[in-house]
Amino acid sequence: MIIQYRMFTMISLIGCMLLAGCDSNETKVAVQSSAQPTLQTIPTLPPSSTVVASAAPTSLPDPVIPSSQPTPAATAVPSPAALASPAQPSESQQPATPKASSTKPPAASPKPQPIPVRLFPASILTMDRQEGLGMQDGKLLYTKNTGKTWEVKIPDGMQIKDRLLAADFLSPFLGFAYYLTDAKQPKLVATQWLQDSSGLPAHWKTAVLPTEEAWETSTNISVYSNLSLTYPDPSYALLTSSPAAGLMGKSLYRTDDQGTSWQRVSDISSAINGYPTGIAFPHSNDGWITATYHGPDKFPLFRTQDGGKTWAVQHVEIPDEFKNGYANTFSPVFDQEGDQHGLFIAQFALGDSRTYVPYETHDGGNTWLPLKYQLTDVQESPIYQFDNMIEGRAISTDGKSIYTMRTYNKEDWQQIVPNIILKDAKQFFLNMDGFGWVLLNGHLKITMDGGRTWSAP
Repeated sequence: MIIQYRMFTMISLIGCMLLAGCDSNETKVAVQSSAQPTLQTIPTLPPSSTVVASAAPTSLPDPVIPSSQPTPAATAVPSPAALASPAQPSESQQPATPKASSTKPPAASPKPQPIPVRLFPASILTMDRQEGLGMQDGKLLYTKNTGKTWEVKIPDGMQIKDRLLAADFLSPFLGFAYYLTDAKQPKLVATQWLQDSSGLPAHWKTAVLPTEEAWETSTNISVYSNLSLTYPDPSYALLTSSPAAGLMGKSLYRTDDQGTSWQRVSDISSAINGYPTGIAFPHSNDGWITATYHGPDKFPLFRTQDGGKTWAVQHVEIPDEFKNGYANTFSPVFDQEGDQHGLFIAQFALGDSRTYVPYETHDGGNTWLPLKYQLTDVQESPIYQFDNMIEGRAISTDGKSIYTMRTYNKEDWQQIVPNIILKDAKQFFLNMDGFGWVLLNGHLKITMDGGRTWSAP
């Protein structure tokens, strides 16, 4: 027994030496005994060590590992290959996705704003050295810097979808704008911009015209108006339909209280032949309608002396050289300093030739006489026109000349040579003080020297 015990002890010591010594770094392992299990130690590996495995003697009893502890061989003694090249964790062993950060993400960049559309009027209604009104796509435009920029102006009581049909302004605060409301049963309304006691813009006054015919509230009507410059003289509005099979509806409206209310005067469709070009009422009941009429039997100048209830063709002298042609007439203007003096333009057509002849009155329109100051090869009305100071202006067909005339001076047309070509002008205005503007190829040009030099506003 003593010899066997010594042999067992020697074998145990040799086993400990093969396991790199019993006194190195220690890891506690439970070893089964007949009593309560106690913790013994086995060596652990330094992080950078390389272990060479050696089989234990078959006579060495295996330790018993409690089921609650992990197997030491699987965790404490990795193989050399495992240490040399650590394996990547499998998909099931990937670390858990970290929780989302509580830090707020950066604020989203502001959405790009649409580039503003440049507003520009298709037609100019009125403009002085600073303020002006224009019209584009059924909207009223306003400028306060001589046309450099424009903004949409929506009168009080109007909605953005209501459509501007026509307007007649002598200044931003003297005139009417005619709208068709956007409704199942549309209404035709007239609105005007008022000033306060200090001359600053105030509110808009709007009134409904009492229309009776369906065509009067269609989108393709035209409105011609006459503005009364003095109270209590009335203002008039002439409505016309689009021509259908040569027929055109025509109706006349009147306001006696500066646009607060309107009354329908009459249907004048059968009384006015041709297509109206304008209307003028220098007095309460005395007025004219001009028209285009391609027939040699009538000169289209129609007059009323009872406020528009009845109309008749007014006889005027026709120069002999034009009697075989036909004539178009354009609305009379009366001198604001003396309403007995007035003038209208007649265009006589002979073949391809067009000649413009001004007719003048000094007795309030009872008689009209042609002036000798005729023009040919000029752009048509409204480029060729007279204002309410009986100042005439025109542009040649080729756009290389401007013509002006002052009837008070009893002088013929005077020629001005502009610094740019004004061919195919759409609108043109030139004041006696030298200020003027022209709408040319979609651009606005301004002059301050009577039409000699033109530039962008």
